[in-house]
Amino acid sequence: VCSYADNKAVVSTQSTGIIFIVSLEVCSYADNSNWTPNMKFLLLLLVVLATVLASSPPVMSKKCKKTVKNYNKCLKDGFESSLGCDSGDGTLKGKALKKCKSAEKKAKKCGHTCVPPPPPPPPECQDSNGASYRGKVAVTVSGRKCQSRNSQSPNEHSRTPANYPISGLVDNYCRNPDGEVGAWCYNDEGKDPRWELCDIP
Repeated sequence: VCSYADNKAVVSTQSTGIIFIVSLEVCSYADNSNWTPNMKFLLLLLVVLATVLASSPPVMSKKCKKTVKNYNKCLKDGFESSLGCDSGDGTLKGKALKKCKSAEKKAKKCGHTCVPPPPPPPPECQDSNGASYRGKVAVTVSGRKCQSRNSQSPNEHSRTPANYPISGLVDNYCRNPDGEVGAWCYNDEGKDPRWELCDIP
């Protein structure tokens, strides 16, 4: 890392704009064999520090925090974002609209990025076989109450939350953890039938 122009080693981080310069007065033009252990250690330390700073998220100033707060208020009030934010329907007019446009420009200069919109709610209807169904229907097609997924009575079974952790086996809701033709549940009212499909659109 020897600079033949002025015998200096330069370590920079573009994202933070910080530049570290270490004087290496005994830097050899041929190699770095004349570096002392202390010089090598210091250079290594600076490289590590620069790497850490480069990977750290930028710290937003108090002024920018206030700007973003005002911008978020505009979004709640119905301002339609041009930054891809989850926003209103563009109902703001007049001075309020002008104020919010200014807030958006300032927020953009501050490097504000929008929080992704929340994931869509779980489907209330079945897909092809109900594997992704996460609704709250808890009765069978014949009107029988569903047995709790954590219960082994009246029907013992292995379709438990522990055995099928990603299948949404919560309470006694209808689910399809094992590839049946649709969401189903065990019969809580007896052993005949042991289980049934649920009436889900």
